[in-house]
Amino acid sequence: MKFLIDTNIFLFAIEDSKRLSKKAILLLEDESNELFLSQASLWEITIKHSIGKLQFVDGLKKTMDQGIEKLDLQMMPIRSNHIYRVSELPFHHNDPFDRLLAAQCLEEKISIITADPIFKKYKVSGQIG
Repeated sequence: MKFLIDTNIFLFAIEDSKRLSKKAILLLEDESNELFLSQASLWEITIKHSIGKLQFVDGLKKTMDQGIEKLDLQMMPIRSNHIYRVSELPFHHNDPFDRLLAAQCLEEKISIITADPIFKKYKVSGQIG
């Protein structure tokens, strides 16, 4: 199965795995799953790092690269159809990154691994508590 990894799940998986649910761990470790990380998540993490909300002992780039490799993630580029889909989404909240992740899941017809219930409002499948 194909899954997009929510930003927080990615951060938990590489920095604080105790915060992951057992179900999320099983999905991340299942080699039959294709796992994707959105470029939007890297963008969000980079912004939070640059304003001091996130710190990484080994530095931003090294930590991100090692996390992507460790989890065997494929990068999902931000495409124009993803951006256009955002304009069709209702405003359940104002987080532009979550809205873009929801649009990517809907456009690519893939599920998401997340602990955030907001994705249910966008009718994105695969939420993991």
